[in-house]
Amino acid sequence: MPKAATHTPRKPAPKLIGRNEPLPPPRSGFNVALHDNQAGRNELPRDIRKSPVTVLDLAAIEPIKAARRCQADISAMNSGFHEERRRHIAEAYAIACGLENNAKAWRSFIQDDFWQHRKKPPKMDDQSQPLLHVMVFVFNAIDRNRYKSASKYAAALQQYLTHDVPAQEVAAKIKKAGGIEKLYRDSAGSKSNKKAKSQQSLLTLLPVSEAVRRKLSALQVGEKARSIIKRVSSKRGVTLMIISVER
Repeated sequence: MPKAATHTPRKPAPKLIGRNEPLPPPRSGFNVALHDNQAGRNELPRDIRKSPVTVLDLAAIEPIKAARRCQADISAMNSGFHEERRRHIAEAYAIACGLENNAKAWRSFIQDDFWQHRKKPPKMDDQSQPLLHVMVFVFNAIDRNRYKSASKYAAALQQYLTHDVPAQEVAAKIKKAGGIEKLYRDSAGSKSNKKAKSQQSLLTLLPVSEAVRRKLSALQVGEKARSIIKRVSSKRGVTLMIISVER
């Protein structure tokens, strides 16, 4: 007997989507945003991946990344916003602390392309005084006015670096001092007072000879006098002889 013909059912035609019917869910594919965020997190050290990373946290571990992030933040900052400026100055301070004892990071820092814009880039020997160079970097001090501001910030905060003030306290200290400009003026004033006291103490050691007094009083401000110290004693102070005056 002949075999019965088999019937293969036809596949149903695709259903057309009407105007009121929802669109089908999109096919799962490569999530670029998720990949970028995950790639960024993978670059961070393991001990700080679990919590949000601030520049202050990053400064002690990855000071170069912290410096670049701080530089980018400052570029987008409103210059009149004092609170933001104090925060960025404190972050730059933290970066300087992170670079001070990290020779490998300092070498990478001074090799950054940014320093091609500066006539005198920092060297390895400058690692012991990193504050000025970090301020110049993060504040993009490629012109005279920006450099002047960066050098003020560094001079004002040098006292904090000398006394190992924690970076987390710097912004609050700047605010309490009346702002970075006032902190700088007070710092410069204290240096002038120390210099004046030093000069005054030197004058008290000068001899009481009337002839020497007359020669000293004849000197103008800024003139240099060559002299020879003849005697140093606790009772008579310093006895010197003035040789010549450079005019």
